[in-house]
Amino acid sequence: MARHRGTYKPDHPEPYEVSRSQIQSFMNCPACFWMNRVKGIKFPGMPGFLLNTATDTLLKKDFDKYRELQKPHPFMERHGLGHLVPYKHDDFETWTKALILGLRTMHEPSGLIIGGGFAGCAAAHQFEIMKDWDVTIVEKGPFLGAGVRTNWFGGHPYTFGPRHFLTPYENVYSYLNSIIPMRKCNEHEFLTYVESDNDFYAYPINMSDVKKMPDYEKIQSEMNLKKNEKFKGAKNALNLEEYWIGSVGETLFKKFIDNYNKKMWLVDDCKDIDTFNWSPKGVALKDGPRAAWDSAISAYPIAANGYNDYFDFSTKNSKVILNSSFSEIDLKNKTAKINSEKMKFDIIVNTISPDLLFDQCYGKLNFLGREFHKMVFPTEHVFPENVYFLYYANDEKFTRMVEYKKFTKHKSKTSLVGLEIPSLNGGKHYPLPFQKDQLLAKKYLDEFSDGCFSIGRAGTYLYGVDIDDCIRQAMIMADMIKSGGQDNPVPGEEYRFPELQKLKSRK
Repeated sequence: MARHRGTYKPDHPEPYEVSRSQIQSFMNCPACFWMNRVKGIKFPGMPGFLLNTATDTLLKKDFDKYRELQKPHPFMERHGLGHLVPYKHDDFETWTKALILGLRTMHEPSGLIIGGGFAGCAAAHQFEIMKDWDVTIVEKGPFLGAGVRTNWFGGHPYTFGPRHFLTPYENVYSYLNSIIPMRKCNEHEFLTYVESDNDFYAYPINMSDVKKMPDYEKIQSEMNLKKNEKFKGAKNALNLEEYWIGSVGETLFKKFIDNYNKKMWLVDDCKDIDTFNWSPKGVALKDGPRAAWDSAISAYPIAANGYNDYFDFSTKNSKVILNSSFSEIDLKNKTAKINSEKMKFDIIVNTISPDLLFDQCYGKLNFLGREFHKMVFPTEHVFPENVYFLYYANDEKFTRMVEYKKFTKHKSKTSLVGLEIPSLNGGKHYPLPFQKDQLLAKKYLDEFSDGCFSIGRAGTYLYGVDIDDCIRQAMIMADMIKSGGQDNPVPGEEYRFPELQKLKSRK
């Protein structure tokens, strides 16, 4: 490979060659190294050893003559060493010039990925696509994939919570489908049980179902209030309750939103939920149970082991360190201590809660977890046809149930159903959608140095980040690395929520 030497030229297309002695020079004095390599200012020299050098050269040439003849040198014979013949080898000439030619190697840029969930694996594969990256993944658990990894229970494949692939990005779907073949399942439906009506309705809420409700006239009159100019409406809402009531009225809010979000986020009042990432104009109710999904691709891996092959494929050329974590990390200098070994990297990608990288210096970022219960039923199917999820918006402790066979298409006389209960002690699954928590997360993300990224649900501290977002963030991150820039440690994010942007503009 061609190289350029001498004075460093940043626009030179070829890699810059640095000798071992020059590396030592940098370690001794970085400023002196810079003046020499960049500015061409030579180091003060020492007088040459002309006599020594000339003698050495003449002796080597004399021995080379007998090396070519493959005979012992007369000097060696006179001293009883005639059995020693100068060694001959095709590479001998190269070896004799070791101080000039040396052992050459190309520095590969290095990347550290903290966390081996879907986001971490997606980042690893983007480094693989960019080529010639030395990537290390450190994961505190015993396997890659985290909650997206497929396990088995009662003879059924499942993930920790439903992990179907739902995306509006065609390129993201095509990318994943090219690695692990996917089965589209756009026929899926979500149902919500409304106890007051003793009935199930499609979710998202749609006008076709609203017209069937026993209190339709009341609902319609509440929705008509939006036409009144004095009505506050969703665009001026300060919390989740005001937003939904301003969009669809109090009755639908009570039926579908109020109790569900109270137990989902373990709050006593939906007014406490003061961030909401929807249209500023409010919720638009469409016609028909499928209308809300027309613009999205829904899919699930065809393979029985789900996404597991992706984790292996995406990290096959990375150094994966399981059951480990960093004990020290310095984002500014891009160093980390892993298993007592201090290492330096060119890029650091974080996928865990960002406060853990700064010893929680601004305070702890809180998460909600969930208790996950698995139940096997003695019937081939439990839910109606095409129904994947059942949501419960009443006083029950659990939020939803999923029938896994609807995704996996697993053949069995029994069926596995998962039930979720939000919990304070169930792990770090849900970042909190409250302004104080989101602003705290942004405080940590603002501390990220150039060349350090934070992606994934935990890494961005955003509940709305799903599998497709992890892939898309990794893709954008790779583009940013290739272009040499970093606009935001969270790739592709202009701001987190409209409400937070407003708060920022007031300061």
